[in-house]
Amino acid sequence: MKPGGLFASIQVQLNNGFPIVNSRSQNQFSIAKRMSSSRPFDPLRSRVAQAASTSPEQRVLVGLEHSELAFRVVEDGIRERDPHADEATVKRLLFERIELMRRMQNRALSEP
Repeated sequence: MKPGGLFASIQVQLNNGFPIVNSRSQNQFSIAKRMSSSRPFDPLRSRVAQAASTSPEQRVLVGLEHSELAFRVVEDGIRERDPHADEATVKRLLFERIELMRRMQNRALSEP
């Protein structure tokens, strides 16, 4: 760290015992104040706000991209688990896992 430390650029003068901070420091403090707001960062709220600002077509495309990525990850896991599996076996196991996921979701949705 440089001499003077992190707060070397903050200059404080006293006026009747109260600090007077120069404008550069005030700007730094206002940025810090905004960064440490009372509401912590909420990634879900951020994603919802981002989704609300996109068109329905863009949301569908993003959903398809995420699904495609998820399928590739599962296929890679199948190949890692069984390195000798041919492409037909990998696809069959992928579809079996997708069907299992659907059954689990349907069961969860039907439960009170």
